[in-house]
Formats: sequence, C-alpha cells, structure tokens
Amino acid sequence: MVLGPARAQTLPSPQASLDAHDTVRAWVRGWSVPERARFEGGPSIHGAAVTLRLDGQILSRGAWFTADQPDPLAIWHAAGEAVRLARAALPIENDALAEDRAAELGERTTISLELFGPPIAIPPEELALPYAGCSPGAEALVVRAGDAVRVTGVDAQVTRGSDPARVLASMAADITAQGETALRPLSELAENGFTFSRAAVVHMAMPFEGASPVFLDRAGRIVPSQTMRTPEMRAMADSIAAHIRSRVWPGVEHFGIGGPLNAVTGRPDPVVARPFEQAISAIALFRHAAVSAGTEQGAESERAALRIVRDLGTVEPGEEAPWSDPIAASATVGALGEMTPAQRASDPVFEVLRVRCLNEVRDAFDPDTGFAERVAPAAYGLIAWAHVRAVGMGEGFTAERAERAIRAAFRETPPGNLVSQMPFLAWADMDLNADNALPSAVALRAMRDLCWEHQLHWRDLRPLDRDLAGGIVFTRSRVALPTWQSLRPMAALASMLGDTRVTPGSFTSPDIAREVVRLTDALRFVRQLQMEGECLYLARSPVQVSGGLRRATWDPTVSPEASAMGLLTVTEALRSMHGIVRREQQRRESVQSKP
Repeated sequence: MVLGPARAQTLPSPQASLDAHDTVRAWVRGWSVPERARFEGGPSIHGAAVTLRLDGQILSRGAWFTADQPDPLAIWHAAGEAVRLARAALPIENDALAEDRAAELGERTTISLELFGPPIAIPPEELALPYAGCSPGAEALVVRAGDAVRVTGVDAQVTRGSDPARVLASMAADITAQGETALRPLSELAENGFTFSRAAVVHMAMPFEGASPVFLDRAGRIVPSQTMRTPEMRAMADSIAAHIRSRVWPGVEHFGIGGPLNAVTGRPDPVVARPFEQAISAIALFRHAAVSAGTEQGAESERAALRIVRDLGTVEPGEEAPWSDPIAASATVGALGEMTPAQRASDPVFEVLRVRCLNEVRDAFDPDTGFAERVAPAAYGLIAWAHVRAVGMGEGFTAERAERAIRAAFRETPPGNLVSQMPFLAWADMDLNADNALPSAVALRAMRDLCWEHQLHWRDLRPLDRDLAGGIVFTRSRVALPTWQSLRPMAALASMLGDTRVTPGSFTSPDIAREVVRLTDALRFVRQLQMEGECLYLARSPVQVSGGLRRATWDPTVSPEASAMGLLTVTEALRSMHGIVRREQQRRESVQSKP
C-alpha cells in the first residue's frame, strides 16, 4: 500500500493497520471483545468501521467516529458493535453445541476493517456538486450536528453503490430521526448547523475465509498498466466471455440471459436482460469467437451467442420483443449480421427474427426524410450500423441506403457530440467502405483526439482516485468520474487502431506507438471494472459474478451491457494488434522477396 504524504501523517502505518486487523480477527474468532478497562488501546485514529461476512453475506457492521480528536478506543468501539450484532445474527440453535458452532463460524467469518483519519470539512460550494465533491467509495463520509456524529465507510458505500451526496443526506436524516431531512439540500442543512466532512481511509479485507487481509483502494486493487500485454488481454477477454456465457438462461424458457446482477445480494434486477442487452452480448460473444477461432473458448462463445439470438426470436409471456423498438431491433440485426448465411438459415426462428427486426429498422430511417422522429438522436449511429449489417439480408437494404443513413448520422450529430454515436457509427462507416477510402476519416480522427484529451492519467489523479486512470470523462471537473460508459468510445478507438485509413504505419511508427499506449491505459480501466481478484470479497457468490464488468468501480452491479462493451473493446484491440503484426510481417516478406 502506498500512502500519500497527507495520509501518512494522519493514518496508521501498514504494519500497525495489519496488527489492528489481527486484533479484531482474534475477537471475532471468540465472539468476544474485552472489557474497556482491559483493552490497552489501538492506533490513535479518529474512527473505524468493521464489517463481518459469513458465506458471502453481511452479518453486521460496526462504526465509530470522533470528530474532535483521535481515539485509541475507536477500533474497540466499532468491533464491539459488529461482534454484538453478529453474535445475535449467527445461524445457530441455542443448545449444548451452540458455543462449538459459534467458534466454527467465527473461523469462517471474513473481516473488513477500515481506519479513518481526521475529518476534512467539505466546503459549502462543493456540497452542490455531483457526489457532493467527494469520490464515492474512496473516502469515509462524516456528518455532525451538535454532539451527534455519523460515519459511513468505504465498504458500506461500495456495497450499496451509493452516491456520496445521498449518503450524507441519509446520515443527516438519521441524526434528526426525520426522513424528510434527506430531501433537503445539503447546503441548506449546512446553514442549519450540520457539518459535512470526508476522511481518509486505510481499508483492509479478507478476500476469502481463512485468508490474510489485503489493502484495498475503493474496495479493490489497482491494476497496473504494464500488465495489459497481449496474453493478459486475451485472458481478460476469455474471462469476460466466460461470465457472459454463465448468464445464459439455465431453464427451458427462451429468456436469453439474466439482467444486471447485484454482486452483493446475488440477485438480478430485472430478472431477464432487455433485448438490447441480450443482442449486444451476443455480438460480443461472436467477436470473441472470431478472435479465439480454433479454441474451445471460442467454440463455447459461438454456441452461447447462437443460443441468445435464438432466444431473442422466441418471446416468452411478459417478455419484451426485440422488434418492439428500433434500438433493440438494430442491435438484433447487428447480431444476425455476425452470423453466416448458413447459420441464419439453420432455424426458422432466425428467419422470423430477421424479417420483424428489419421491418423496424427500415421504419427508423427513410433515405429521403431521414431518421424517424421517435428515434433518439443518440441512436442514429446504431441505426446506421444496422443498415450496414442488413445489406443483402433483406429487400431494399442496399449499400446506397446504408451510406445515406451513415451520412445522415454524421450530418445531424455535432462534431463535439460524435462520441455519443460510438462505437456503432464508426463501425458502420469502416465496414461499409472497407475496400474504399473512409469518408469519415477526418471526423473520426478528431473524435479520437477529443477522447484522448479527456482520458484520465495517473499524474492527473489524486492518490485515492488512482483506480480511475485510463477512463474517459468529458469534463475537467474535480468530481468527473469515469464509468462503464467510457467503454463505448473505447470500442471504436480499438477498432480504429487496426484501420490504416485512420491509423497508418507499424508498431515502430510514432502514430501507432502513441495509440497503443493510450489504448493500453484504456484497457487497464476495463480490467479495473472487472469483478476479479480481491474485490470479489464483496460478492454473495464470487463464481456468479467473476469476470463480469461493473457499472463503476464503486457500483456492485455487474451489467450485461458493460460486460459486452468491455469484451468488444478487448476483442477489437486484439484484432487490431494482430492486424498490425500481420501487416508488418507482410512488409518484411515483401522486402525479402525483392531481388
């Protein structure tokens, strides 16, 4: 763990922190905290939080904070509350074996311990900012009114996927015991005596039962950029694909895949993914199968993709039809376009799906009048890409019609908003004009430059925000935080890397080298969003969510759309890098063959 200069002065050393965790672990094993008079005291800190988990479920939390001065009893207070609540919640019967059973469960209980530094008041002008000027899940939040103090640590924030502004308002309501307090602006509460603060945190957690504690940043570990080499990229693609395949509906119903999954509770919401999410997941699996040709992983991804598309064509009672709106229909046409003609002809369900979705796509764009009014401007690129995928697939879907849809999407999207059409609009133009000059080359390069201009770098981030490096945000605000939405343009940029019309040269060329470095940082952020490694301590069932992508590093929701877009980004990057290597080999062979 690396502590910044300010944190090193106010928080315990790594060894003192580990010693504190060992102390709490001994108490949990015996489900007993010593009397106050017999406790010699722990590190002098302002507060602590203890979260106990058993079999992936939270047993209890305990928290303590003193705003005015450090308290050597902070750990004792927090652990005492957590142990008391957990002991009452243990799933054991009150019989002769109760103590033995309790001891066994104590050995299996995992512990998350947070140590808090002094409160740093949030300036009034920041309370109205997004996230109340705080970094969600990276620092403790403190509310004080008179003698009453409430604190919420990192573990609780990440478990709930909480917005710091809402957490602060909720704690204020808890102090007043009036729910309407949470509805009042924080600035107004500050004027009425509330003090809102944040505090630095040292966070340690056991990744699984019996494990030693590890230091965490925003409840996870920082992924180094240098690990994003080709073998690691392929492994990342395989793990994301395996997760998506695991979400394929296990029953006899044709539900495709499950909906967004809360890693903490293990429950999806909604139970079934939306048609668009299913279609984009199928597209991602088809692309994974293509870059993994000849492997069992690739074959499994192709089978799963075909199953998802087939399920899209069978609408179960209460399920939304993929041809019910142009966005879902366009994504479905995109999935059908990934299939071979023989595959599309192999099942009557695919034919029904093709006809109905093409009708919806056709109605979404008219070559003479443009996009239909019911189509959201942000979907123009997707509609245009569907027209490209539909060329030769249905009557009237010609290259000329697709070209007009692409040009209309570019024309009606301001250059500064072009990123909102990614990756689909870039794919549309690149695919349709694969053997010709790329009409949008200048616009796409400008869009790429804009993305890289707004990419976050290690040097620009505070120590507590290091996990966000590589993400893309379109504002320089202090509280601008990247989420899975960064992956939309990243997927396009990954494809553009391998297209000589926008990125000419070889690995030794300055342009290629620069783009590879930038894309490597972006892929690092993709990896950071994955539920892998230490952050799985949060999960009800680690196997259930392993490999999937969260919506944000502070959000426990594993999203089908985020996972699919992450897989598309990685597979497109692999395809582009393979293409660059192949071009270089061909160049060398050509030089060697000359007399």
